Amino acid sequence: MSGQSSRPKSFNPKAKAFNPGAKAFNPSAAAFNPTARAFEPGRGLQRATSAPPGTLGKTKSNGIHSSATPAAPSTPSFKPFLPQGASAVRATGYTAPKFSGGVGIPPTHDAKKQQQSFIPQGYMDAKMGQMGGQWGMQGMQGGMMQGGLQGGMRVPPMYAGPGGMTQMGAMHPGVVPQYEAEPMGTEEMEGFDWERERAEQKRILLPLRRPVSSLFMPENLVERFTMENQMLTARLQPEHRDFYRLPMTVDHERYHSLWPLPPEFDATPTTYAAQCYKVTSTKDGLHYILRRVTGNHSEKYAAKAIAPWIRIHQLARGSHPNIVAVRTVFESQDFDEVKSLCLIYDYHPSSIPLAAEYQMRDAKKGMPSRGVVSEQILWSYLNQILTALTSVHPQGLALMNINPYRVLTQSHRLRINFCGLSEALQDIPRGMRVEELQFNDLKDMCRVLMSVACRCHVNDANSEKAAFEVMSQSYSEDLVGLFKLILFTPHKKLPTAWEIQSSVWHRLVDELQNAYSHIDYLNNQLAKEHQNGRLFSLIAKLGFINERPEHRNNPKWSETGDRYLCKLFRDFIFHTVDESGRPQIDLGHVVSCLNKLDAASAEKTLLTSRNQDSLLIVSYKELNRCITSAFQELRDAAMAEVKTNGPRHS
Repeated sequence: MSGQSSRPKSFNPKAKAFNPGAKAFNPSAAAFNPTARAFEPGRGLQRATSAPPGTLGKTKSNGIHSSATPAAPSTPSFKPFLPQGASAVRATGYTAPKFSGGVGIPPTHDAKKQQQSFIPQGYMDAKMGQMGGQWGMQGMQGGMMQGGLQGGMRVPPMYAGPGGMTQMGAMHPGVVPQYEAEPMGTEEMEGFDWERERAEQKRILLPLRRPVSSLFMPENLVERFTMENQMLTARLQPEHRDFYRLPMTVDHERYHSLWPLPPEFDATPTTYAAQCYKVTSTKDGLHYILRRVTGNHSEKYAAKAIAPWIRIHQLARGSHPNIVAVRTVFESQDFDEVKSLCLIYDYHPSSIPLAAEYQMRDAKKGMPSRGVVSEQILWSYLNQILTALTSVHPQGLALMNINPYRVLTQSHRLRINFCGLSEALQDIPRGMRVEELQFNDLKDMCRVLMSVACRCHVNDANSEKAAFEVMSQSYSEDLVGLFKLILFTPHKKLPTAWEIQSSVWHRLVDELQNAYSHIDYLNNQLAKEHQNGRLFSLIAKLGFINERPEHRNNPKWSETGDRYLCKLFRDFIFHTVDESGRPQIDLGHVVSCLNKLDAASAEKTLLTSRNQDSLLIVSYKELNRCITSAFQELRDAAMAEVKTNGPRHS
């Protein structure tokens, strides 16, 4: 900053008078930027004057825009740490920001009073527009300093406490002036969009603040994982009609906790009766789908038939991304002592068939006038099915009978289900070579995608013709032409899956970009849960230590020594109250303290006993050592008791 003026570039004392009615004036455009670094301890307010436009001299609080002159170059700088005394707060009404290591004093104003002092954005803009060009910058500052803007707004004098406004425009981050306003009249309230104003107020955050939702996963992922967890933990209850009909275990107690799946999972066309159940393995504790087919089938032949499918997943390092993996096959008589063949597949709880996702109906009931799915989604589905075909066809295999019931979807992620079932049941059309079956896979792929586009089952020549008429009005010639090429080309001239995928390579680039973006998104969410897992570990340790009734015949174990500091620290995090005795629910304070504790920071904090007779200044490093040693003592005692007498409650 040497050699330069600390005044911002926007400041020009010789500029023309301030004109709110000019075209360039837009009060709503100068929104407060909570991420801007308007203040850095130890570098003074000269650093603050070089903040980006919109962060200096313009404060947005409750929809109010205030303007002020910038700070003078000779403004003294603040020290890195500012004490926050209660007396200064009571004298000035200053709301102390939360420093690292300090305890922010909660605001003393009443919430109802603050709610009454709300001024709508549009109301203030209209009032400022009525002022005309008579207000210059100095005149506006003078009006504010003397507490009188036209329009009924009264501005209090400058804050004098630490962190307050030393000059207009130089304000400590975290301190937002509270303005009082006269109530609006009936005429002024007519036509005002309150819903829009509430949304605007909800969007605006205080400086150095962020919403609580940023610490956790978004709601859509929470709902998805909650639903998956409910499906994974579902168990039959005695009042269920299948509770006594189904066996408790299958395959010599290798699988247990059978749960019948919805009927759409049984809609795969086969010549044999089949049922699907969710089961839990006693070997690895994972959940699988058990596909049971009644009849006299050979287990040895079925195991030999699915061996190539198992090899495909082994080459894909566990499971193919677009094929539901088959794991094993066995014979069983556990179902009503009837011999049946059981195939075990991976279970994806939140995946449902395409027919159920898009609520497909019969094509005879009529086609829609236009396509109901975006072309980008159809290209994505095409690439995913082609990825599965290019892995299966080189192995001399075919998927066979691809239909909207076999293709599962989960947030536009496709997986082809029940692969290897036809081979295991010897349900292969006679007289057809593998090449012909692979060509049928390509044609079935097009019919599935056309069914998705029209939300109707396309499975014959008439429905194909009607679907092409609909798709030609909604989708590009590249997509429609590719479907016509595959469906109307003879088998001998039809390109392979590799050749088709090579012809649409530019669509694969889009698919890769979307996949990488989604991976980054999931990594960010995983990082949040990793941080939350660390904090939960600390809270669990505190829970084991605090308020423990007895340990090694010492009823005051949790109240003495290092454990007493753990108790005071727990109260400091979770049991703080304001001056009127109201509980302070501040998740940011909890997360900040636990992060410092986990990092064993050398920063010190003040702990107070409940009767306020004891005041202890300790560092987070010392607190980390106390918690670790106390928890290790409990752990050693628990391990010793397990070796001697078995587990018991201390």
